[in-house]
Amino acid sequence: MRFSDAAQYWLDEIGTYSERDFLKKPTADSWSVGQVYIHLILASDHFFVANSAACQLGKGELKRGGKDKYGALIFFLKRFPPMKLNQPKSAAQPRAPESIEYVRNKLITTIEKIQQTAGSLNGFDTKMKIKSPGFGYLNAEEWLRVNEFHFKHHRRQKNQLDKFLKS
Repeated sequence: MRFSDAAQYWLDEIGTYSERDFLKKPTADSWSVGQVYIHLILASDHFFVANSAACQLGKGELKRGGKDKYGALIFFLKRFPPMKLNQPKSAAQPRAPESIEYVRNKLITTIEKIQQTAGSLNGFDTKMKIKSPGFGYLNAEEWLRVNEFHFKHHRRQKNQLDKFLKS
């Protein structure tokens, strides 16, 4: 699966929810499906794509190698492990979205940013890297691959929320 497949899945799925179900949460401190979408959009725009672009602009560090053992593992598996992962402490709880249409439009914009960033990878310096809090040093292309893994990882959470909504 490539990012376009992972993104298309989320675009296709957004139309299966009512506005009410999109915002419904299993518990007060858990996320709704809408919040999962907001999380994916914000993490993509402000973390994964931003770091990829920064590497392309030479704003990282020149490193050989660089992934830690967890980073090497996810690249070997081509996904995050099937478990709940803790967000960095700096990550905020995603807000409830305004509407499904708002989120759909934001997701389309995010996908376009990713495609634009990926389209400018030709000739990038593979040694220009930025440190990830969980995976070690990643280059521009690796940041985009981790974004793909992130989109795929949250399918499990969405599936659990779908079961809750059907109960």
